[in-house]
Amino acid sequence: MERDERGYIVIETIGSFLLLVLLMTAILTMVNVVVLQARIHYALSQTAQTISMYSYTLEKLGLIDHLINSENQAQAAQTDIDEFMSNMDMLVEAVNELSIDKGKTGVQGFYDQAQGLKQKGIKAIFQEFLNYGLHVGKGYLFQEVLRALMDRYLSSDVLSGDDYLLRFGIMNDRGEIKGTDSLTFYDFKWDNVTDGSNFINSKGEIVINVVYYIDYRFGALPLPFTRMRITQQAITKSWSGGHGEGYKG
Repeated sequence: MERDERGYIVIETIGSFLLLVLLMTAILTMVNVVVLQARIHYALSQTAQTISMYSYTLEKLGLIDHLINSENQAQAAQTDIDEFMSNMDMLVEAVNELSIDKGKTGVQGFYDQAQGLKQKGIKAIFQEFLNYGLHVGKGYLFQEVLRALMDRYLSSDVLSGDDYLLRFGIMNDRGEIKGTDSLTFYDFKWDNVTDGSNFINSKGEIVINVVYYIDYRFGALPLPFTRMRITQQAITKSWSGGHGEGYKG
């Protein structure tokens, strides 16, 4: 009887010890995630400040106002696209549900949009979508600049920023571990072209959004996911001689 009791004590001790190890591993995993987020937030802030300072050159060249105007026209094009997609969705729902009312609404929406575009004129529409395309191209170019700066501000005396992210196993949305290339700052989608990172938006702001994934399978908690999606953002005004909220001096 005593042997059985000693056996139970040993089993209970081992079980408790394993639970403690699992709990400590989970806590350390979350601590690592928080440390990583803090490091990336610091790099984002430094990157935003650096770009803000260099934007002063564009002000002196008289390009800031052109960039803001271009963003306004890109947003106008985005509004037209959103309206078109909404009308298209309405027609698809009408066919799927055999709904005459939704079909009429969709057709009326297309008609109203066509009338609005007619009033704008071909030249204005072309200009809007030209700026829309320029916005997309600028977004991808800006992403490469951001990756280079993030690599600089994430680096230390021992590791480069790229090696630091590789060590943490930072992934992109396809599950690929590629260091700074795993950081996504701009990802074109028809329904959110004005989202994501933007060098000088319609408000004259510099917006940096970064999305990345952390492999959480090494964590000990029985979570229903194996990857953690993290989004961080930094917004600052450009050094362009502006005034009002967001500016000092």
